[in-house]
Amino acid sequence: MNTPQQDDDDAAGVADIDVVDEGNKTKDEVYRSLLRLLESFTQTETSSPQPLSHWRELDNDIQQAYQLIGQGAEYVKSTSTKYTLMGKSCSSSQHDKGSHYELALDLLRGAEQIAAGAFFLLQNNSGCGRSCQSFLREGIRATMASLASLVEVFLPDNNEQAIEESANRKTGALWESCDALFLIPKGNRSAIRRELLGWMRDSVETMQEFQALLEHQPPLEEDAVGKELQKFSFDNNNHKNSNEEEWQAFCTGEEEDLYYKVSERGIAESCLRLIKCSRGTLALTLDACESAGQMLSTTCKDQEFILQWIGELSENCKIVGEGVTNLGMELYPSLQLDSLLAELNTQRDALFNLQNCILSCPDRLFLSLSDIKVKASKLAQNSEERYRQAKDAIEALMQSNSVV
Repeated sequence: MNTPQQDDDDAAGVADIDVVDEGNKTKDEVYRSLLRLLESFTQTETSSPQPLSHWRELDNDIQQAYQLIGQGAEYVKSTSTKYTLMGKSCSSSQHDKGSHYELALDLLRGAEQIAAGAFFLLQNNSGCGRSCQSFLREGIRATMASLASLVEVFLPDNNEQAIEESANRKTGALWESCDALFLIPKGNRSAIRRELLGWMRDSVETMQEFQALLEHQPPLEEDAVGKELQKFSFDNNNHKNSNEEEWQAFCTGEEEDLYYKVSERGIAESCLRLIKCSRGTLALTLDACESAGQMLSTTCKDQEFILQWIGELSENCKIVGEGVTNLGMELYPSLQLDSLLAELNTQRDALFNLQNCILSCPDRLFLSLSDIKVKASKLAQNSEERYRQAKDAIEALMQSNSVV
């Protein structure tokens, strides 16, 4: 027979268990809600061009949406620190557990505030173009994923050691993703500029990589057949040394597979020249967008056409920028001629479409683009010439290989 005091203690114990179970259920629900938010931004991916409503100056609704995202990110940052500190130190008391669950709900509220602003900007009629939405979606995904990962640390299945090892690290990752969210390009002009500059940087890095590879090739006059015979003809006295030399070449990146054949060098050089034309066309497109954007501040007539033209330039630049990467992937020796020719043709078509898009702009609208259109015409001629050189060299080598 229990005393009244014992009965009260037992009742309190049952109450504590119920609170803990309910709290764990709440954190599980918060975690699942965050995963659903993350999945929703994965499902909103679209490849179709989005109409632009602005260039430099943002509409009021767009400004408010970005402010909502920023406020939500700041709230998540401050709350996550409290959530981690309390989660690492909270006892099994009802008060501490309840406070920690409330912080988890606060994190979810902050995530929902971020999502509300993002969902508005990701609508098809928001006026934000594809590049603007792409940067936003990438930043939102990183923040939601980091937030869900932090909440997951404190689910009941994890022990104290796992919490201690990962809580601080995942809180730091969440802070970094929130800081990155503050820095995403806001509006079409900032997003398109950043995207174009990124592809121009990638083009330069690709050219430098393969130019260095061409410069470190063996001398052209070297007898390739004799070198192969020397490489594979060893006797008992030099077998060990040859193996060591091959291993050293592998470790230093000087093995034979990293060299172009003599017959492949001209192909690689012509392809690099086409990549250089791609980089020049991207830089010219950036100038064209800036010139067109300046017209928006001085005239309201034809504003819709100007924004549509800038959007078309951006979409064509995406294809050219991605094409540089794809073409570069095919330039590693030894060359696979069929796939290289296919990527070469694709890049030529992408450049043709982008350059024609620049040249198609009516002179009556953009007198300031006359110099840009002259440069675009020259780039189009050079691009076609480089393409023909590379294509002819590839087809000649393919024919030679088929005869052999």
